[in-house]
Amino acid sequence: MNPIDVALPQLKSIPFFAGLPEAQLARLAQASCERSYQKDKFVFLKGDRPTGLYAILGGTVKMACQSPQGGEKIIDLLGPGQVFGEAALLLDCPYPYLTATMTQARLLHVDGAVLRGQVLASPELSRRMMARLSHGICTVMRDLEDYRAHTPRERVIRFLLDQRKHPETPHNSIPIPAPKYVFASLLGMTPESLSRNMRDLADAGLIEVGKRRIRVLDRQQLSGYLN
Repeated sequence: MNPIDVALPQLKSIPFFAGLPEAQLARLAQASCERSYQKDKFVFLKGDRPTGLYAILGGTVKMACQSPQGGEKIIDLLGPGQVFGEAALLLDCPYPYLTATMTQARLLHVDGAVLRGQVLASPELSRRMMARLSHGICTVMRDLEDYRAHTPRERVIRFLLDQRKHPETPHNSIPIPAPKYVFASLLGMTPESLSRNMRDLADAGLIEVGKRRIRVLDRQQLSGYLN
């Protein structure tokens, strides 16, 4: 099968690219290739030069920073349909963080030179790219606010309430996104603090914690803890 015939529907399945003109998608598909990764494999390291944009076709990927002592701070967890690596690509600078797989993953790599050319030629693609970069800035500012102004319990509650806004989390049932230590790092706390706060919320009858999912039992009362 022609590689373009494979990459084109894959691009269309990614919200960032969906709805772009067919001719433009075809050019991007021609410059795309699928890459498969086993669990716990680096996609790129801090300091690597960007070669393209990555879109997640399947699996979970983490973005993280490492301290000189070897500690790791999770910046974000990404899943199917999401893209990453756009900021370093547009700035043509080394990645300021590492990215690695949390599970087996399938990624679509879109060549950077071709994508930059399409961004310059397409107002709609430029708008989407600016929206993503702006969203990233807002997310960083919110994270700073969380760490400075909110308690660990409030961070857990905000995460749970944010997940409930997503259509893929029906009936108040939220998938646990990663092992506890990763989840804790994402929220800026220790695993022990995460367990203690989850247990307190469960004891209060606000959530129910299973092995793979968290069920929100009383969203209104849970929201009240943030007021």
